[in-house]
Amino acid sequence: MAEPAIRQPPEGFDRWMVEQGGYRHPRQLPDGSYAGLIPLLYTTGLCLGVTEGGYLRRYCYEDPERALEALEHLESVEDEPLDGWVARRDPYGLDAG
Repeated sequence: MAEPAIRQPPEGFDRWMVEQGGYRHPRQLPDGSYAGLIPLLYTTGLCLGVTEGGYLRRYCYEDPERALEALEHLESVEDEPLDGWVARRDPYGLDAG
């Protein structure tokens, strides 16, 4: 599957992330991409490359505070967040060799 293009989100995208996407602590990273936390059943997902259609990668943390700390350290959609995550999801298969 081809890597989805990351386009510049519309103004106010962080507000959309909270109100429509269900994300918490939305953050525009220095590279222009967006990341945020999303509550899951048993973990907190740290989503990178968030767009209106989903996200590029998700790292799941059992500790929501650790997820927030990891979010605060991100610089780019290509970063791997701080350790402590227990699962990783890559819906587009970008990390599959």
